[in-house]
Amino acid sequence: MVTYDALEDEIVGRLSGLGSAVEVEALPDTPAKFQRPYIKPRITVAYRSSEFSREVVRGTPQQLSTGPSVQNEFASVEVVIQARILRGAAGVHAIKAAVVQWLFNFTPTHWSRLTLESYKFVDHDKDAGLFSYSATFITQTMVVPIDDADPLPTLNDVNFNVDGNG
Repeated sequence: MVTYDALEDEIVGRLSGLGSAVEVEALPDTPAKFQRPYIKPRITVAYRSSEFSREVVRGTPQQLSTGPSVQNEFASVEVVIQARILRGAAGVHAIKAAVVQWLFNFTPTHWSRLTLESYKFVDHDKDAGLFSYSATFITQTMVVPIDDADPLPTLNDVNFNVDGNG
């Protein structure tokens, strides 16, 4: 089964190869788990959004068959880079270049190769002395109907307790 947390985890695992000079993590689930990177630069990976169509544009997919629907999903994954400096070997721009080398054309399980959609300035927190930039990657998978023999999820199967004690 294709899940967004598995996609994030696989990208985090890939970027962990960058070395110990940066911290790499998936977007924390709770505010208590999030801490600003005051010592090392930080890379945070987060599934951002999906579009469901035959093109990477908003619209309704064309269904030309009376059989089961199959639809392309184009997912955006945001890689946020935070560091105290912009330039130099430990700066945001050098980290972005390394991230692109590690992720461009990387193929997560059940997804197509990652391609770079954008790279942009997000914020400069002057109090924390922290620059934040975002690189957005796009990947594709296919949404297919589940087997009728598999049980569909019900609300009884869903647990909204974030600490897992529910």
